Amino acid sequence: MKITIKENEELNLAPVTQLCGMNVLKKKELLDAIINYFLDKDLNCDIRVGGEAVGKDYFTIHHVKDERDLPAEFAFSKNSMIYKTVLDYIHQFETEKMMEQIDNQYAKVFQEINHRLSENIGKVSVEYDLIKKNEELIKKCEVNIPEDNGELLIIYINLILEQNRITPEKRLIIIENVDFMIERPRYLQLIDYCNEIAKESDIWFLFSVSIPGFGVVREELMDGITVVNDVIYSFDEVSYVKAFIEENYPIYKEFSKTEVMDALRECLHSLGSVYAPSVTGMVYDKMISGSMGIYKKIKKEDIKSAEIAYLNEKI
Repeated sequence: MKITIKENEELNLAPVTQLCGMNVLKKKELLDAIINYFLDKDLNCDIRVGGEAVGKDYFTIHHVKDERDLPAEFAFSKNSMIYKTVLDYIHQFETEKMMEQIDNQYAKVFQEINHRLSENIGKVSVEYDLIKKNEELIKKCEVNIPEDNGELLIIYINLILEQNRITPEKRLIIIENVDFMIERPRYLQLIDYCNEIAKESDIWFLFSVSIPGFGVVREELMDGITVVNDVIYSFDEVSYVKAFIEENYPIYKEFSKTEVMDALRECLHSLGSVYAPSVTGMVYDKMISGSMGIYKKIKKEDIKSAEIAYLNEKI
């Protein structure tokens, strides 16, 4: 869905979204705006879909700023997700009813104890306190936190998934700078896993990435890729992107979807900025940047003359 932030900044939010690009500060601003809006912390921010304001309770937000946030969710404190999940399990077992039954038995025992004390000693009685709140039943939980961040992220997502089975909600999991937390092969596994979860539930995912070549460009993920540089650019379906490239490329050439997506991954973070990493990437970059009204003049020697002419041609 296309969301508009503060009336002039638009990006496509999909069940699996990758916020790419080299403008780290701008990406941070967008993420903070989304997070603060749904946490009801920013009264000045306005998020709209199709011109209509989105309710602040539209998403339940789960936010990982960096790898230091993850262990905190497994620490056994009253604000951690693991604590809340165990508490939800306790509620499912109707422990209040069980404790009430036990308390009734103890009441009979202490009634007899006080009767004997009164008969044998005098005006003496004792009181007891058995019933406790569910929160007081939980004393300790051993959690073995893996050192591998990729494994820890999967456990973190599984924990949210389990919470959602107990209390179904529309959730948005935001993981910032995932490319600084895990290697790309692990990210490929993670994004595949998240894509499957998103297909079967109302859990959405938003990753921010900055390292060139790190983003995942696939047909089923295209509408969730947004590049943030001098401007914000969200992709259409891969068939439209492929058609656009073939129609505008400086020489006639038919591209396979795989070729298009491989080249896009290479230049993904540079779209709309002053940097492009390769010849094909530069051509794609200039084509797409030109459609946004951004002019770039880039020189490269070891490429075909038609491409050289295109790269040095003013838009």
